[in-house]
Amino acid sequence: MALLRSGVIVQNLYCHRELRQISWKTVSSVFKTKGLLPIASSEVSSHLRSLTTLPNCKRERHEQKLLQRFSCTAADKIPEANSKWEGDETQILNDMFAQREKTDEEWGKLILLLSQVEPGFSNVSCDALVMKRCLQASNYFLAASYIKYLENQGKEPNLATLSLYLRLCGLRVSDCGEEKVLALYHQLLRKVKVLDANLSESVILALTSTREWRLALQHLSNIRRMCNINTKVYSAIVAAAFRNGDFNTGWLYLETMCREEKVPLNSTLLEWVAQCEKAEGVEEKQSMMEALLDKLILHEILPKVPVIESIAHLFSEGLGWSNLYVMMPKSGKCPACNQQLCQLDISEEEFKELQTEYVPRALHGSDIFRASSPEEWDNFQTFLKEKGPFSVVVDGLNVSYLVGKKPLSQRLVMLKQVVEKLQARKRNGRVLIIGRKHMTTWSHFNFSAVKKMAEVYTLDNLTKDDGFFIYAALQSGLGTKFVSSDMLRDHLYRLGDGSLRETFRRWQRQHQVLAVPSFSGVQLIEPSSFSTTAQSKGTTDWHIPYDDGSPRASYQLPRTWLCTKANPHNSNMDQRTVRSVPFMEADNTLAHNKEKLEYMANNDSRQYPKLKNNIGGQKRVWQHNTRKEPLTADVLGERNVQSSKVYNYDKKKNSKIIKKVIVSDLFRK
Repeated sequence: MALLRSGVIVQNLYCHRELRQISWKTVSSVFKTKGLLPIASSEVSSHLRSLTTLPNCKRERHEQKLLQRFSCTAADKIPEANSKWEGDETQILNDMFAQREKTDEEWGKLILLLSQVEPGFSNVSCDALVMKRCLQASNYFLAASYIKYLENQGKEPNLATLSLYLRLCGLRVSDCGEEKVLALYHQLLRKVKVLDANLSESVILALTSTREWRLALQHLSNIRRMCNINTKVYSAIVAAAFRNGDFNTGWLYLETMCREEKVPLNSTLLEWVAQCEKAEGVEEKQSMMEALLDKLILHEILPKVPVIESIAHLFSEGLGWSNLYVMMPKSGKCPACNQQLCQLDISEEEFKELQTEYVPRALHGSDIFRASSPEEWDNFQTFLKEKGPFSVVVDGLNVSYLVGKKPLSQRLVMLKQVVEKLQARKRNGRVLIIGRKHMTTWSHFNFSAVKKMAEVYTLDNLTKDDGFFIYAALQSGLGTKFVSSDMLRDHLYRLGDGSLRETFRRWQRQHQVLAVPSFSGVQLIEPSSFSTTAQSKGTTDWHIPYDDGSPRASYQLPRTWLCTKANPHNSNMDQRTVRSVPFMEADNTLAHNKEKLEYMANNDSRQYPKLKNNIGGQKRVWQHNTRKEPLTADVLGERNVQSSKVYNYDKKKNSKIIKKVIVSDLFRK
């Protein structure tokens, strides 16, 4: 903040010298966070220390020099900054990059301001940083103006600048035209013979927006040789294939990215919905939409709100169906149509086929002996014949690593807690833990306690244990469950297409128990009784789950579904669980707070201090902060400003006033 830069340096000095309440680490973090000059954030501590050693007569003179050095900003030299709130360089830059074009003189002023805000600014990185800002603002005309400015200065854009400019042209191909994108692509190829990963990504993102989108496929190998292909690149290729009518290529790359556990972007699914709308007949539209829903089921993709809205619009406008958005209860009975969602049942014939075909397809097909040995596999099969069957099979290494970076002994404590909970649920059940030999060295005491409660089988340290615990669970029978947080997607894809993959998925959903860390240690989450993917019981209805954007853990599935059917819905329904518009994140937040208030009204709130203090975003006011320092300010609803390393002010109020109040109160003697 330019208005407070002068006083902050001296007031920090006074606070540290006289009040002894603010550490040097906090002072440096404040300078970095508040956007002071890079030289100020790196040298301020040494200058402040040097001032404390000077006598009073010399200290005042050196303070004035220090203020003149660190309080001058580029915003003071630019006329546009005078009409803005002082110190808000970010807002000034955003306004400047929202314009269509600039003169050479205006570009010089903007570069001067950018040099004071960007921490890595230099003469070499200047052009790329400006083009990056243009890309963030999605402003093609301003980027073209800067390229013209460089030509007037007698400069040629470097590779980083040209790469960002090419990416921006691909993003705004409607403004620049396909010919411009292709010309920049060939110019880039003339500059460099071999493209690195970043250049290849820019080329792919640009070419997929043109008619020559197939050229982008040639550059995938460049990225794959250096790093993994990200979701943005895959999604751009799939969307381009759909847009140009090559559906097989699009589904092929969608299958590839899902196999690599990458979720397609909204633009990919929206492009397919757009192609469905272009179809001529109703039957063709319905067939294409069912193809999309089948892919959502196969890859367990949860569409976001924009995608589910476009799907609902196609069903209502293109097919004439009735749509309603529901909050699905735990029972799995739809409140809109009163249908029960599909239950996860597996017949004896299907399970026997899975037992027989899993080893040759998923294990031997992937050459299991690359991650194991024939002797180890034979010994494990002998162990299962002698000791089996088991009620529960535990992926020991996966469960023990739920503690994160805690000591090794705590990993076995976590495993011990899981086994205790399993034994409490099934008194006479037999538990098998599959781990590795190095787990025995973590804690002999805890490992001995685990062995008393369950059977433990340790593999070699280099052996991949996923196939072993899946095989043990399958061979133990249809009623055996397994505990793991692994989604087992690689095993699912090794089974190939067809009924066997579907059987494995249903078996996994019905028998996998998730272990989740909690405040009490660990929580075991039983599998859902109904299928949690898109489903249909005929040709005239669909239930499609979607992601409403609410924050949730990775193991939690959203409760929001779209219920669409050919026949109209009933009119008498509960408005709290059924709507004609999608449920959003804000709706769930309000409902969650309402549940908290109702819970407090029916219980003694003194027994639940955490619940009480979190209502409405209010937090408990402590007498000391984390460093055991007394409070120095009591502003903004009795909040301890100094308890955080960086000032944590309320965004709902006027940030201009709050910033001044916090700094003035925090550094008050």
